[in-house]
Amino acid sequence: MSTSTKDGTGNGKRLAAAGATAAAVVRLDGSDPLGGTSAERLVREVAAQLVDQADEIAATMVHAYELEIPAYAALSDQALRDDVHAVSSAMVRCWLAVMSTGEAVTPELLEPMLEGARRRAAQGVELHSMLRAYRVGIRVMWSEITGSASWRRGALDGAVGQVATWALDFADKISTAVASAYLEQSEQLA
Repeated sequence: MSTSTKDGTGNGKRLAAAGATAAAVVRLDGSDPLGGTSAERLVREVAAQLVDQADEIAATMVHAYELEIPAYAALSDQALRDDVHAVSSAMVRCWLAVMSTGEAVTPELLEPMLEGARRRAAQGVELHSMLRAYRVGIRVMWSEITGSASWRRGALDGAVGQVATWALDFADKISTAVASAYLEQSEQLA
């Protein structure tokens, strides 16, 4: 599969591994990220407690996109803005599902983000702006989760390093998968 950008600049020219990632289950490292400790139980409880706040966390993410990413600040179409929120909410729900189960991201959880990436390509949102939105979104999501009363109440500060590594791996896998979906869509549009 070729994933060249249509402008020929070579941005993201070959994401050979990423192409497979978009179609497959995004796996963390296959091991229990928290080693079956009491921290694992607490992380799962936090995720379960925060799932009802996914839309609010997503709204905070979208606000950050608008402040930090000119392409997102320029979005004036309310339907597009709502779509950005829906994809962000799907990402929050995806991460909370991973946190609550300790399992890999399933294709079903990943699909809304892949479809969102394809729509961004069709809408002319530049790849670097979309990927920046994912990075900003994951940073904001992390801050919202670790700043929540559920997190603080669970005394999870000792597990932050382990969970942060897990979250960064999640961010890498998601970013790689959505970049691949975006580039595939761009190629089809060319």
